[in-house]
Amino acid sequence: MKPDISQALLSYDIRTGRYAADNFAQYSPAYAVTNEDVREILSALKIKPNSNILTVAGSGDQALHYKLSGASHVDTFDITYNAKMIMDIKTTAIQNLPRSDYALLVSRCSRSNDISDIPQYQQIEQHMPTETREYIRHMRGMFLTRGGPCYDIMYNYEYAKLQKLITEPFNFIWTDLPELSSHLTQKYDQIYLSNILQYHAKPEYIIPLVNDLSSFLNPDGTMMVNVAPFFVGEDIDALRQMKKSVEDNGIGSVKFIRTHLFHMCVLQKR
Repeated sequence: MKPDISQALLSYDIRTGRYAADNFAQYSPAYAVTNEDVREILSALKIKPNSNILTVAGSGDQALHYKLSGASHVDTFDITYNAKMIMDIKTTAIQNLPRSDYALLVSRCSRSNDISDIPQYQQIEQHMPTETREYIRHMRGMFLTRGGPCYDIMYNYEYAKLQKLITEPFNFIWTDLPELSSHLTQKYDQIYLSNILQYHAKPEYIIPLVNDLSSFLNPDGTMMVNVAPFFVGEDIDALRQMKKSVEDNGIGSVKFIRTHLFHMCVLQKR
């Protein structure tokens, strides 16, 4: 499915370029940089070499760090097309820019209402996927990304490694989470949902969704069900009920992991 520019423009205030709603939707701004310490989180997940991965696109940093961690294939998904946009910008920049220019590009994307005007973007524009390049061109004047708390997680040696690993854009599935499974055609060693379920912390929402997605995990595969700086009461209640459902139905086990930065809920398939 290609972006509908007319619908995309309706999502923004033409006068200010700001997103006209406060929810996550098909054209809501994407984070330019992750607000998760992906390196620490993936270390806790203990990724096996050559894993097949499905992850939220987000800012694109999750997919990049899965490749750094040894994943052989990474599929991505997100509710907003702008997640694909920022991810395509990063994968194209990695192939064509030095680390310093990559950092400038990402920083400027986080506060620009015209990505086409950014000098570092102009250096890679001709190499961008055609659909994404045209979307950026037609959405001039709109703030398509957002800033906020973030982690500077791309070290020089990691960037050099990615320049050898990244040869094309990541596959992107444009969908809201409840419809994700209808787009899947293969099984994965790991599925990464980030903190999406914190916006829907109800057992009646989480339990069927997790049960459904678990059918796309390989035996002994894992799912990052939720990760956040902390879980509040409703998160804990919903996740505990989900844990009971998963274990009662023989799907696998659910454990809660706490590091110095994050709380995580991880499902491991039987």
